[in-house]
Amino acid sequence: MRFKWKSLFFILCAFFLLSNQIVQASENKVNKEHGNCGVQYSVNKIKSKYETDESHSYFDLHVKPGDQIVIESRIHNSYTNPIKIKQQALTTFTNDNGEISYTSKLKDDQFDKSLKIKFSEISQIDRKSLLVVEPNSDKIVTMKINVPKDAQDGVILGSWYFEKENRENKDNKDNKKEAIQIHNKYSYAIGVKLTVNKEIEKPNLNLLSVDAGLSNYHKAFKALIQNDRPAIISRLNINAKITKKDNKHVLFRSNRQDIIMAPNSNFNYPIMLGDKKLKPGEYTLYLQARTNDPKWQTKSWKWKKNFRVSAEESKNLNAKAINDNQQHLNLWWILLGTLLFVLILILLILYNKIRKYKQKLEQMERGNAK
Repeated sequence: MRFKWKSLFFILCAFFLLSNQIVQASENKVNKEHGNCGVQYSVNKIKSKYETDESHSYFDLHVKPGDQIVIESRIHNSYTNPIKIKQQALTTFTNDNGEISYTSKLKDDQFDKSLKIKFSEISQIDRKSLLVVEPNSDKIVTMKINVPKDAQDGVILGSWYFEKENRENKDNKDNKKEAIQIHNKYSYAIGVKLTVNKEIEKPNLNLLSVDAGLSNYHKAFKALIQNDRPAIISRLNINAKITKKDNKHVLFRSNRQDIIMAPNSNFNYPIMLGDKKLKPGEYTLYLQARTNDPKWQTKSWKWKKNFRVSAEESKNLNAKAINDNQQHLNLWWILLGTLLFVLILILLILYNKIRKYKQKLEQMERGNAK
């Protein structure tokens, strides 16, 4: 019996060591085949005479209505092969994380209705083909910006987006026998802030609507908050709570700090339900927002809004949603059960091998004794 457990212990140790070596060898092979060398190209702005603060890594430009300006950036390729770069001018917006998005593109009907001038529509770059940058060299690229004559005071915000064409991705698409396709995106975004004449005198926020929905597949009440002015609103703190209509008992609450909103944009602020079921009925949202943005004196807003969740709506959302705590608990049980099953299976196989090995030894000993 002592021999059996000692042998089992050593075999298990050898099994896990061997597994670890196999995993490391596989990782090394992937790194060698697909490269683990990072981006190996860079994009930096070139200082412009229109900048109000040249120390920023983004373009902070002071312009007037009717101005036609040109800005430049430098692309450096430190690869030993030529690279191809795609450029785009993007209009920024506020995503549902309460951050300004400089790297994604919205459809025209998804922008806030208060946005009259899109950065992507007043800027021009070479869109005819991919830009080729030779090995170990720099290339200067330009963007032309035409400020509309009817532009109002305030900020127009966008980004100059660069993305390297990944040859590995292209090769993987062409190779149908490839079992696993690795898709990497190497991109840069340089913010372009146009301050037309001056900053606006004061910010404004509106609560457009509130309803039930999903936020990253989790149940939430979503408050649609709008910044309808041409200004970046930073250091924005939000405090929200949900009650049943005509009832002071708080069912759900949420607090967020340091939210930042793009000019003339909106986003859905979520109040998460966690593992609680969404029940039909009438609710009330109480929401407070406060900005300590240094451009203005502290400004606060308060809203109270009633809304209704139908029985059909609650049923559909509960069915589609991930129940946070319950889902995680179920997942852990599944993982634990799977691991136990695999471990028991390994132990049975090893035990059977040890038993057969011991039987052979006993047979050999009996043969030698004869």
